[in-house]
Amino acid sequence: MKKAKEIMMTPVETVSPAMSLLELEEFFAAESVSGAPVKSDSGEIVGIVSKTDVIQTLRMHKSEKFREIFAPEPTAKDIMNCGVFYVTPDASVRNVADLMIDQQIHRVLVGDVHNLVGIISSHDLLELIH
Repeated sequence: MKKAKEIMMTPVETVSPAMSLLELEEFFAAESVSGAPVKSDSGEIVGIVSKTDVIQTLRMHKSEKFREIFAPEPTAKDIMNCGVFYVTPDASVRNVADLMIDQQIHRVLVGDVHNLVGIISSHDLLELIH
């Protein structure tokens, strides 16, 4: 059975908690990714942000109430998902898939909060099937 280390993407590009929505859009386009871990100044992974998070925030940003809460401009820290899940490099792909399904997530990080060695997306799992 395949292991996480065999299908993970590396190196993992991370974003700063202070990145604006525009910077996130540009990052996703430049890196051809749909999501990325958010890395604090101290080097810890503090969340994950995706294109979907950006799109949803842009839609909500049209609301006056939303603009009052997140004025003047939301950042990655404001819209990221703080629920980050890790697997070891030797975890089975089956365990990775089960984790994604059970937690209803699209990305799993390989390593730990201080030592990120890879990332696996639901797209990576779909490529194994085809």
